[in-house]
Amino acid sequence: MWFGRDPDAARALEEDAHAKLADGDVDGALAAAERLLQMGWSGGFEIKALALQTRGDLDGAIATLEEAVRVAPAAWLLWQLLGNLRSDAGRLDAAVEALDAALACDGASESSVRFNRAIVQHRRGEPGAALDDLEPILALPRPPAFAEDALSLAARCLAELGRADDGLTLVTSARDVCAPDDPRRPRLEAERAVALDRAAQDPDDALDAALHAGVITADLLALLRRRRPPACEAPRRLHLVVQGELTAPGVAGVMRWVEVVADDEAQALALAVAILPEPARASAALEQLQVVEPSTDAEPGVHAASGLVYYGDE
Repeated sequence: MWFGRDPDAARALEEDAHAKLADGDVDGALAAAERLLQMGWSGGFEIKALALQTRGDLDGAIATLEEAVRVAPAAWLLWQLLGNLRSDAGRLDAAVEALDAALACDGASESSVRFNRAIVQHRRGEPGAALDDLEPILALPRPPAFAEDALSLAARCLAELGRADDGLTLVTSARDVCAPDDPRRPRLEAERAVALDRAAQDPDDALDAALHAGVITADLLALLRRRRPPACEAPRRLHLVVQGELTAPGVAGVMRWVEVVADDEAQALALAVAILPEPARASAALEQLQVVEPSTDAEPGVHAASGLVYYGDE
């Protein structure tokens, strides 16, 4: 890291800048980034790049990071972010170069960089190379926070290599070592449903288990649209917020933003309720609704959804 004269003040300002980004205050985050750079703190480059990305200026974000790695070439986090943004821009070969540089830095998180490089390799149409990066992550005795995402990508790569049964075995083995109350198990049920479908087996039990817990992924939603499509006559794309009550310590209920293709409000609500946790469905109600546009070219059903947002009594 590139230190200035007052690292404690820089760390506090960097934390505040990340908070501003989380709150959507892009201008405030950019101002904080400039102050950090004036203090000689390389984290200012990261904040500036993330703020520009949030604003939609991906080229500006990439240019910021290309300057950053010239100034602080030993900062692996900057190389990794540069690789990720180059990947998002479709510059896949350059993304791999940046991630290779990140992996060569002292102190780099090998599992993090390998996972991000696997994503790029998969985007390049090289599932075998992606799998080479994922296998050391899956073998770790203590899985990283993104272990389920790595497992999901590995199962997809195996299927693309003509080894869908191996992908199913991988996911099922991971699920089976989890206790019934393990918080990771519902996500693994979601991955198992997708893996069963890829292996030409019935995914419905695993699909129901994932939906019971309110777990959704893009692959699971695509599977749900194929397996259980609603009957639509004049489909429209709708955005809605749905919420339902829950009985749990410190929790009064849960809400989720959903994008659906459906005929009307009633059908859209039914589709959104079906991806809430099962205990919240009986009390579920529509909070917001926006009809975006007619939709003649998209599959009926749920196309996107936020994570679950829990709220308390107050």
